[in-house]
Parts: sequence; structure tokens; C-alpha cells
Amino acid sequence: MHHKRFISFALLLILIAANMRIAIIVIPPLTTLLQRSLGLSTSEIGSLTSIPLLCFGVFSAIGSFIIKRIGLHTTLMTGLIVLTIANFVRIYSPTLLFVGTLFVGLAIAVLNIGVPILVLSWFPSEQIRLNGLYTASLNLFAAIVAGGSAAVAQHLGWQTTVQLISIPALLAVIYLTVFLIRTPKQAPQSQTATDAAPATKQNHHSSVYKNNAVWLLMVFMGAQSAIYYAAVAWLPSLLTSHGLSATTSNLIFGVFQIIGVPFSYWAPRFLTGYKQLRIGLTLILLGYLIGLAPFLFDSGTVTLTLATMILGATTAAIFSLALSLITILANNPDEAGQIGGLAQSGGYLIASVSPVLLGVLQSQTHSWSIIVVVLMVLAVINISIGFVLNRVHFKRA
Repeated sequence: MHHKRFISFALLLILIAANMRIAIIVIPPLTTLLQRSLGLSTSEIGSLTSIPLLCFGVFSAIGSFIIKRIGLHTTLMTGLIVLTIANFVRIYSPTLLFVGTLFVGLAIAVLNIGVPILVLSWFPSEQIRLNGLYTASLNLFAAIVAGGSAAVAQHLGWQTTVQLISIPALLAVIYLTVFLIRTPKQAPQSQTATDAAPATKQNHHSSVYKNNAVWLLMVFMGAQSAIYYAAVAWLPSLLTSHGLSATTSNLIFGVFQIIGVPFSYWAPRFLTGYKQLRIGLTLILLGYLIGLAPFLFDSGTVTLTLATMILGATTAAIFSLALSLITILANNPDEAGQIGGLAQSGGYLIASVSPVLLGVLQSQTHSWSIIVVVLMVLAVINISIGFVLNRVHFKRA
């Protein structure tokens, strides 16, 4: 019975993961079509990536409160339904494109907060494995959309391509409904996770905001998200600036996503101790620098493809680490919601400025190198914060 419940839960997690990036990822490969069809500027295109991140930042702060008020499963169901509808209708006008993207961001923000709570509520002892599965699935579906959306748009149009993104969200709604009907709503392990220390619940609530590691995690998550979403917004354009065709650039952009699948699955294994995480962070820093450096030079297609693969593996690994740290720092599902809300709220507010800011810098300087340099500096800052976080958490433990 336990094994069947775990498999059913893993499938639910995969379906939710499928929806966490694709509504954002679908836009950059369609940049040329959107500009031609709607007359959008470079900064406006960048804002279509920044708007969801801003929503993640603002709305994540109250996400755990909403979950407490209406329940975790109701919150997840509502988020998936809003995501389905908002994405489907946003193609009908420029105004709806931005408004719909706003609601897409709100929906994903709720799901972002809910997933760590969901994992700790059902299978706390499997959190590292499930976090790896979640981030690997997230990257896999993002890769499919990144690599295939431009080709689909050539045959079906950009409007239909965007609307197709609503199908995984609808499937998740259906499966979540079936899962809740057929599976006991109170998993055996959730009792252990939530009742371990009932007398100290209020202390847990206050201690979250007094924990230096949580605040460091917020900045760490913000920096890695800023790098990733800047890459998502501008990597196809950066590749075409090196003379690659739009089709080739979008295929390489797909590689950027899919290469991260195995790395995101295995990255949480570095969270077993201080020395292990230090090694992992060092490898990630090298990955950032090696993956970005070739874009500063007149590199060929093969070199840029290899660099993109390294960058994709790096961004996937560090996101998986950041997400897993939420559950590692939490003592129970309630704390996971609080830590996730704080870390993702502040983190995504930091990240939300990067696509637009870098778009403005490129427009002002007419140079793509400025984007690469900024990302390299941000990578060094990001990993430096990671080293401090590692020392604060694991040395204290």
C-alpha cells in the first residue's frame, strides 16, 4: 500500500512540476513572432519573463497564509485551474497577454510554495529523492517546450502554441482530483512530520525569521533565479547574435533545458554535509564561469553548444539545491511553508529585475557582452553567499 501511494504521489509531483516553468519558457523562443505580431519592444518582451518573477516575489509572502486558510490541496487545485485559464486566454490581445501573464505568475507562485509542504506532508523521509524527481521533471518539460515551441509555432502559429501549454495544467487538475479521491488524505508519515513537536509550534514560527540561514537562502535563491531567468529571456537572442539561425538557437535553447535533468536529480545529494556542499558549490561556480565565458568571444557553434550545455547543467543543479534547502532547513510542513514563503518571496523579487534590466542595458549599449559580464559577476556573488550559508547551517548543526 505504501509503495502504491508513493508511486501515485510521485506521478502527481511530476505533473505539477510540468507546469512550473513552461508558461514562462514558451515566450523567449517566440520573441520574433511576438514582436512582429504585436509590435512589442525588447524591454516589453523581457517583462513577460519578469512579471511572473515579480508575482513569485510578492505573492509567495502570503502563499503559506492562504494554504493555512483554505488548505493545501484546495490551494494547489485553485492554482492549477487559474494557470490553465490564464494561459489559455492571454493570446487574444496585447493587454490580455500581460494580464494573463500576471495571473500565470500568481498561480505558479502558489504552486511554488505548496510543493515543499506537499512533500513534507506526505513523504518527509523521501524529501531528497522527491525534490530531485521534482526538479528533474521540471527541467525535462521546460526543455521540451524550449526546444519545440518555435517549430510548433511555424506550423500552428504562436497563439496556438501558447494555448497548448494549458494542457499539462488541465491534466494536473484532473489527476489531483483523482488522487485525492482514491488516496487517503492523511498519509501516515505526515502525522510524524507535523506532530513531532506540537508544543513548540509557536517557537518554530518565530525561529524561522531569526534563523540567519533562512535569510541567506533567500538571497541565494534570488541570485540563482536571476541568472537562470536572464538566461531564459536572452539566451536565444544571445546565440543569434553570434550568427546562429533562429532555428539552431532554439534547438540549443532546448538543450540548455534538457541537459539539466540528471543534474537536478542528483544535486540534492550534496546536501548531506558541510564538505559535500562545499564541493558542490565549487563545481557550480566553475560551471557558471566556463558556461558563460565563450559568449564573450567570437565562438563557433560547437563551442557555444558545449557552453550552453554546461550552463544548463549548472543552473539546474543550483536550483535543485536551493529548493531542497527549504525542506532541509524546515522541521515540519508548517516551517517549510514559512521558509519557502520568505526565501521565494525575497528571492524572486531580486530575480524579477534581471530580464528587464539586462534588456535595457543591451538596448542602451547595443552589446550582448554586458549581459554575460553581469551574469558572471552575479554568479560569483551567488556562490559566495552559498559558502556562507553552508558554514552557517552545517557548522551550526
